[in-house]
Amino acid sequence: MGDRRYQNFDLFLEQEGEGRYEARVTSSPVGDAANSSFQLPFDAVTLENLLLKLDPGRSGMRGPDDPVRQQAARDFGGPLFDAVFSGEVLSAWTRSLEKVRDEPDSGLRLRLRLKEAPAVAGLPWELLYDAKNGAFPAQSERTPLVRYLDIGQEPRPIKVDGPLHVLVVICSPTDLDELDVEAEWARIEKALAAKTKQGLVVVDRLRPPTLDALGQWLNEHRAHVIHFVGHGSFDPVSGEGCIYFQNERGSKEQVTAAELGPFVHDHDPLRMVVLNACRSALTGAADPFGGMAQGLVRQGADAVVAMQFPISDSAAVKFTGDFYAALAEGRPVDQAVTEARKLMLANFRSEWATPVLFLRAPDGTIFDGVHAGGSRGGNLLRRSTEQLTALARGHPRIAIAVVAACVAALAAAVIVPLALRDSLPTSARLEPTQLLVAAGDKPTSRHIWLADLRNPANTHRLSKGGPMEWLPVISPDGRTMIFSRSRTTGGNTYILWVAAVDGSGDEPLFGNDAPDQCRTSQGRPAWIPGTDQLVMRCVNDQDELRLVRVDVGGRILDTYTVKDRNLQVLKGVGDPTVSRDGRTIVVFAALDRGSQQGSLYTIDVTSGTSRPLKAAVGTTTYSDAVFSPAADQLAYRVDTGTDAGFEVALADIADGQLVNDRVMSGSVPGRDEDPVFSPDGSQLVYTHSPKGQENQVRQLYVVPVDASAAPEQLVVEGLPAFQSVPAWSRR
Repeated sequence: MGDRRYQNFDLFLEQEGEGRYEARVTSSPVGDAANSSFQLPFDAVTLENLLLKLDPGRSGMRGPDDPVRQQAARDFGGPLFDAVFSGEVLSAWTRSLEKVRDEPDSGLRLRLRLKEAPAVAGLPWELLYDAKNGAFPAQSERTPLVRYLDIGQEPRPIKVDGPLHVLVVICSPTDLDELDVEAEWARIEKALAAKTKQGLVVVDRLRPPTLDALGQWLNEHRAHVIHFVGHGSFDPVSGEGCIYFQNERGSKEQVTAAELGPFVHDHDPLRMVVLNACRSALTGAADPFGGMAQGLVRQGADAVVAMQFPISDSAAVKFTGDFYAALAEGRPVDQAVTEARKLMLANFRSEWATPVLFLRAPDGTIFDGVHAGGSRGGNLLRRSTEQLTALARGHPRIAIAVVAACVAALAAAVIVPLALRDSLPTSARLEPTQLLVAAGDKPTSRHIWLADLRNPANTHRLSKGGPMEWLPVISPDGRTMIFSRSRTTGGNTYILWVAAVDGSGDEPLFGNDAPDQCRTSQGRPAWIPGTDQLVMRCVNDQDELRLVRVDVGGRILDTYTVKDRNLQVLKGVGDPTVSRDGRTIVVFAALDRGSQQGSLYTIDVTSGTSRPLKAAVGTTTYSDAVFSPAADQLAYRVDTGTDAGFEVALADIADGQLVNDRVMSGSVPGRDEDPVFSPDGSQLVYTHSPKGQENQVRQLYVVPVDASAAPEQLVVEGLPAFQSVPAWSRR
């Protein structure tokens, strides 16, 4: 099902007197002149008994298909629907449904406006049941039900040019009922695994789960959604809800909407809060998140999804996965909630109405431009090595086919936008058949070239300085490059320059004020996707080598130390690579600087914790590590201990370790190094030097990741003979 175009049916409820209410249609496809009066169709005892059956936290009935609970839903929702939808209101609803039914891909959004009827605002309105037609409106994407809050401010529009970023906050204070936080985190990862692997969703976890840590995290990162798992409560006297973060001692810290609100309001990308909190201590019938959710909407959240009843772990996983999947596919948030509710019906018939949507966006669209590249076009680029090399050699028929596929896939690919300083040069992004290469007529004189596989006549030199320019790195959005330029002829110290990928606007990355730790030399950086930050190795004035995280303005944000299993500090580090979600660094590290006897290590970007990566192929692993675009594979250079010399290896990543590692570069003696993935991850390009000519000859080779063909030289007409360190996708 694709996106629907909804018309609003606004139903305003207002208390007229003791136990009596007015239902007024304020907007609909057939006008706004309908109203009727009603009273709740239950006495106090009947209502309490129904709510008791509907709430597994109070009744103890927790089965996903509990028939008592399902019958209670109809017994509650049927009479309530008949009471509210009567007379003119029912006529307006029926005629509105008939009108939108005649329009393809349309729907009727039922927006309940309950602000002036607080005594009934906490009822489970999602269970409204049209007994005559045997339907719950909230189960159908044609008739999504939302609790609409008009606060007099237009929502802030946002264009998400890339994946949806979700920040998960899991809180289990020591003085409240214990939650298995690791199990909760595992459930969320499981729910979102498919979409994170496709690059549609990026999930981060807040550690520690304190309000102070939340503020610091939002200052340095971006989040479109905050997903809270923990405890909450509601004060029926004050009408105020709260959730519980942890303080620095690990005990509970009560946080109201007014206290969480500034974090929501001031973080520009943030549009939604999801509250999945335990409320087992609650004894009243009111929705514990009514006050919290409405308060967060008033503070600037465009949408809040809250759970009005305790929800089983399996149902929560099902709803979470389907809800975020629908959002990532571009659905309006109300359609996404309804779609996820409907998909719960197969195995969780008693829990589908647990999620509640509070909304202030008039049309339900709060995220625009979430890319779905992995599921829609990711495999379009997968072509054989023969086709790719034929393209480089100028076969037009194959070129047309490959380029058409490349353009289609690129249009759907996940491109993470940069949040960089205004002066950073950018240009049109590289095409999938274009890569950067450090090339020259001799090893000591190289410059950055554009190698155009589709149009070799467009192959040309980009960088304008000298005497030595190399190690190009492409930004995640493909519009900017950073490269290294030697300070002096024949020197071995380098400074970083930045330019648009068309070569324009080149300038020193840090201007005339490089960070102290990077004053002498600056290594090849890796971008942290979705940020203006880099990870790179630097040498200071005291000739000390450091691995640092730095923003493009030159502010050092972190310094990383790599330790071996014996906790000995490793002084030699290579050029890093960063995973797509921006959470993990992989880098070569050795005991001493200059040593090639070392291993690959992972570093957690936030905590700085380092761990060794193990691989069976090769006697040593040295430098050149690079993540695949999907971050599920790692390519790197190894020494196999044979006459073949250095080889390029590829391994899958599972549970933080390298598995199924294999040599990709063949058995031709010589030096194979500097691997890089194609933008879609289906090809590896690397450089090869014949044995005995390592410093005289270097050529580009290409091999399919699935090893469906042998490595083959990639000949690019117009490119100088000595070709090194290609850049085809980000590091």
